[in-house]
Amino acid sequence: MLKTYFLIAVRNLRKRKGYAFINVFGLTVGMACCLLIAVYVVHELRYDRFHENSERIYRATSDRRFEDQETHSAMTPPGLAALIARTFPEVEQAARLWRDPPGTMIVRYGDQAFREEHVVYADSNLFEVFSFPLLQGDPETALRDPFSIVITERAARKYFGDGDPMGKTLV
Repeated sequence: MLKTYFLIAVRNLRKRKGYAFINVFGLTVGMACCLLIAVYVVHELRYDRFHENSERIYRATSDRRFEDQETHSAMTPPGLAALIARTFPEVEQAARLWRDPPGTMIVRYGDQAFREEHVVYADSNLFEVFSFPLLQGDPETALRDPFSIVITERAARKYFGDGDPMGKTLV
């Protein structure tokens, strides 16, 4: 019975090639769109979920409307984090991040200079809100001192080679 259905389908595909192409092409495009949407949704649902309290972390954004232009941005006024923490008792911690424009930071170690593309400034309580894993150091004291930094493993290798980066000074 199944063999008969298969033979009839093959005969109809051979007889009506244009119609068969449209159907197969439409099915392919539909399945590809469905897969792309599924991948996007899964990515969005997993975004930053590796943090311990990810269900309790929120991001403040701002919508600005000028005469004929609207902007949506993750940048908020500098005092907003402190104001929100004072005003709303539900807010346990508020951490601010600010990113330098790409390519504006020059980092020096010894006689070497490096142009950095991705520099982010953060509040000292960043590791109280986010649970980024650290290879070395204590997250509770990592950003407590003024001018202290946390760098990636790749950046540590770039600046210091195979040497220990702890306690070294970058300018």
